[in-house]
Amino acid sequence: MKKPTRTPEEPDDAFSTPSFRHAYIRRRARDVGLTSTDLQNITGVPTARLEQLLTPAATSAARLLHLAKALDTTPQNLFADPDTPDGAPYPLAEPPTTKADDPTILHAALLTGTGHRLLRTTVNDVLLWHPGRTEHAAIDLGKRLRSKPGPHRLLRTKEHLQLTSVPNLLTPHQTTSLIRHNHRPTALSPQEAAHLLSVLHHHLHGPHPGPTPAEDLPAHIERRLLDPTSNTQHHTPHPDVLYALDLPVAETTDPR
Repeated sequence: MKKPTRTPEEPDDAFSTPSFRHAYIRRRARDVGLTSTDLQNITGVPTARLEQLLTPAATSAARLLHLAKALDTTPQNLFADPDTPDGAPYPLAEPPTTKADDPTILHAALLTGTGHRLLRTTVNDVLLWHPGRTEHAAIDLGKRLRSKPGPHRLLRTKEHLQLTSVPNLLTPHQTTSLIRHNHRPTALSPQEAAHLLSVLHHHLHGPHPGPTPAEDLPAHIERRLLDPTSNTQHHTPHPDVLYALDLPVAETTDPR
């Protein structure tokens, strides 16, 4: 009796090697304002060879999540779907609630922030933006504010973004009066009170207080407890603190 011949099994599509949607990744990078260098830093491969070198097998989970966040999408959207053409749009991580462009969204965020001033890291975390996208939006917003009539200007530093006003619109007396009337006292935490007492003691008598942890410094400056020129090793009380305690106030260049 002749034995039946075994036929080769058909390949199972369910176990086929996954691949990325490279055209979608490039398009999303353009949409969110990433440069070729930004995309290369995120993926770890030269952008010119993205299709050849960026593969799921060579991409760690951490890098995959970082890439999805930078592109404002979900990790699932980065993988090719046999039923969806690569050029077809996938949904974003969160459907946009507005059609406003990035500079307008950044402008609204700064208007909402305390003192119209936000840490760049806060903008990135709250808006779910890559640092490159934040920088591009800040550059465009700065140009837009300078080109149109209005009181706002954008101050960009390494760590902060802040809306300021065009100089000399108000007199010094008007500016000082507004600051005094608009400043609302808020109770200090025990840690803030202890640190401020140490800073004031140094300001009046010395010696220098202990170093301030880097993560606490922005908050103390934002609360107007420390002068904006303070750093982790050198602390100066904010002029508002000295004024409230009827202590001599030195000249300051703080625009707020």
